[in-house]
Amino acid sequence: MTINGLDTIVMFDTGSTSDAVSPEFARVANMKIHSLDVPMGIQLGCKGSKSKIVFGTSGPVRYGSIVGTHYFDVVNIDRFDAIIGMGFMRKFGITLEPEHDSILISGIPAPTLSEGEETAELACRHSLRCMRPVLH
Repeated sequence: MTINGLDTIVMFDTGSTSDAVSPEFARVANMKIHSLDVPMGIQLGCKGSKSKIVFGTSGPVRYGSIVGTHYFDVVNIDRFDAIIGMGFMRKFGITLEPEHDSILISGIPAPTLSEGEETAELACRHSLRCMRPVLH
C-alpha cells in the first residue's frame, strides 16, 4: 500500500475501529498533521490503557484497485507504518482470508507480502545496516 505516495508496511487489524499512521511515517511522508479539537481516548489491548489520540491527518492511498483519500489518526505504532482497521476495510470493500494468506478487494486478490518478506522488510527498516541500491 502507498500512503501519501510512500510505500507503507501496513497491518490489517479486524479488531481495530480506527485507522492510524505512526508519527514517524507521517513526518517522513510529509503529511499535514492537525490537532484534534477534542482528544479521543484509545483503548489498547491491555487493561488500564489511558492513551489519547491528539493528532490526525489525511492523505491519498493506493492499494490494488483502491485509489482514494482517507483520514488517519496519528498514533505511536510499533513495527508498522500504519494500521488499517475495519473503517478502511468497509469503505474500500476489503476482506481478509487468513486461511489463504490473502487480502481481497471487492473479491479480487490484492498484493501482499509473504511472512518472510514482511520479516525481512521490518528488519531492514529497523537496522542501520539496511543498504539498498540507489536507482537513477
